[in-house]
Amino acid sequence: MTKLSSSVTKTSLRLSLGKLSLSAFLALSLTLSPIAQASVPDNLFTPQAGASASNAKNWQSYLPSAQMGIYAVNLDTQKVLISYNAFQNMQPASTQKILTAYLVARNLQATDTFTTKVYAQAAGNGAYDVTIQFAGDPTFGAGSVNSIANQLKQAGITNIHQLTYDVSKYSGHDRPLGWNWANNSMCFSSENSAAQYNRNCLVGTLNTNKPVGSIATLEQTDSRVIRVEDQIRIVAPSNAANCEQNYTNPSDLGFTLQGCIAQSKQGLWLNFAVPNGNAYATRMVGLGLNNNGIRISNTRLQSQATSPAGNLVAQVNSSAMTDLLSTMLSKSENHYAEQLYRHTIYQLRNTPVSYTLAKRVNAQLMQGYFTTGTARFSGVQVDGSGLSYYNTISAADMTRVMASIYLQSQNPSAYGLNFDLYSLFPSENDGTLKLHNSFAGHSLRGKTGSIYGAENFTGILTTKSGQRIAFTYFINNSTDSSAATNRFTADLLNYLDQ
Repeated sequence: MTKLSSSVTKTSLRLSLGKLSLSAFLALSLTLSPIAQASVPDNLFTPQAGASASNAKNWQSYLPSAQMGIYAVNLDTQKVLISYNAFQNMQPASTQKILTAYLVARNLQATDTFTTKVYAQAAGNGAYDVTIQFAGDPTFGAGSVNSIANQLKQAGITNIHQLTYDVSKYSGHDRPLGWNWANNSMCFSSENSAAQYNRNCLVGTLNTNKPVGSIATLEQTDSRVIRVEDQIRIVAPSNAANCEQNYTNPSDLGFTLQGCIAQSKQGLWLNFAVPNGNAYATRMVGLGLNNNGIRISNTRLQSQATSPAGNLVAQVNSSAMTDLLSTMLSKSENHYAEQLYRHTIYQLRNTPVSYTLAKRVNAQLMQGYFTTGTARFSGVQVDGSGLSYYNTISAADMTRVMASIYLQSQNPSAYGLNFDLYSLFPSENDGTLKLHNSFAGHSLRGKTGSIYGAENFTGILTTKSGQRIAFTYFINNSTDSSAATNRFTADLLNYLDQ
């Protein structure tokens, strides 16, 4: 039952950096290696370097209840400014999306897309056997179905004998380990299945403008597909203090809403995750094709990877990778993050991808990208979005990743990146950053992260004097007030922005 709630590659040459500027270091590293593994000196991200920080302020005093980790490095002077619990792994929440973005930028091209393909072969009597090969496209929806229908009709296909929905791109569960089961009903944690339709979410409004004692009904447009049993009773506002609404008994294409709710003219807007992503998406595709005048006699779901029969007759592409990454980073879009995470591993391995496989391959890649002579990468990443309790990383390592993204943007291809990733990050006036009042007045780019008592940030601050500061703060398990958190972030930024 769920409550509803809204590397420079190594050479035999040993460098003694001394006061060598970071730009000089970068230039030298490029001459030594065609693809460098890191773009910041290793010794900036070690406990020894952290011990050199002045730590003049007592940051913990701002948030006594919280587990905190802070690391800040001046990229121009190569000085560690703050190091507090910086080498202790903590939950990154959505700041982890920068690791997903880096994975994509290292392995996919800027113009790559998710491509849903349709194959057909004649089945006799003017009918065809058609296979739709789903790609996990997080932007797939009604417009995509209409495009497929139009392409089928242009190919002379209006009568389908057997429609096969190929969802074999992914294997195993479509949610990773460590997601909060209590949120399985919420759109932001919907199943990340190969077949997608409107992010596998269902929007509806609970009609509470009815007499006390009656049942509030969920009014939504896709009721032909999702069966909702309404059992939420309307009560007088004076009797609603202890009311809650619960999502129970999920089946492939249905669920029950139970509980009570206060009578109100406004109603309650809800955004649900559908119970079964593949079942829902394929049903919606079938209905969409029917509505476009295409007759379907039989359907089947194919979860085993086989070569599709027939010729390619239609395809639908998502937006380009850079557009998807920009949306993911700016809006903290979980669906995009999860699909990009598994999709990238699929492109590398060309085999059905489970979260177990994705975790193992990604771990090997990240160790290769960020483990160097004196600094080993601490991150544990089990999903793409940061929703899992099992994701952990230290503030020092998250800062190292963010600093690498920023510095590598000056010459992406030299570091194995296929495009400038840093330019896709939102500024203080964009996306989720603009929701933080304490960020106003500072020149920032980065990524926020909040979930389950966590309030995190990683990014680049350009100070009023023109210095570039890479920093991360992790606030985990906090029971302190939002006002206290805002005071902390405001004072931290003012301290760094000099």
